[in-house]
Amino acid sequence: MLSLNVGCGKDIRQGFINLDWYYRPGVDVVCNIDKNGFPFKNDSFEYIYCSHVLEHLQDVIKTMGELHRISKNGATIVIRVPHFSIYNALAEITHKHSFCYLSFDQFAKDDFYEENYGPAKFEIIEKKINFSISKKLKYLNFIFNPLINRVLLYKFDFYERFFCYLLPSEELYVKLRVVKADGN
Repeated sequence: MLSLNVGCGKDIRQGFINLDWYYRPGVDVVCNIDKNGFPFKNDSFEYIYCSHVLEHLQDVIKTMGELHRISKNGATIVIRVPHFSIYNALAEITHKHSFCYLSFDQFAKDDFYEENYGPAKFEIIEKKINFSISKKLKYLNFIFNPLINRVLLYKFDFYERFFCYLLPSEELYVKLRVVKADGN
């Protein structure tokens, strides 16, 4: 299974092609995807990991199209981005976008608008809001993640509308399956 780690930084993963915008030990491919897209052939990957990258890019829709292009039909893409409620979503000067629980739903709707989002269609396998990504505070996820994801997000965006600034979360986690119209 060919796997890609997009924007790997120091998170070099064994068994992956590790891509980043500048070279450091362990980086296999150096590429500015914001300017040049991905330097891979269509339908190359079965698994793509993209952690805390999309918020730095100019055009998320274009990048989602590129991720779709280089993925095989049925491939899995895991995306992690900062949740808009955490101060770092806006405090980090290189962040160009913030994300909420519904941000990736447009790519998976039955009434998918290709004229707005291009041909990149996905099925959402899983999504959740992670309270903390800090190793020191990760234990709090056992308390707050069920509260946020099962109770406060149940059927509507109650958490994001009324509680997210009282109990801010650090991250949105989304697992997508690539859907290609022609099955390729």
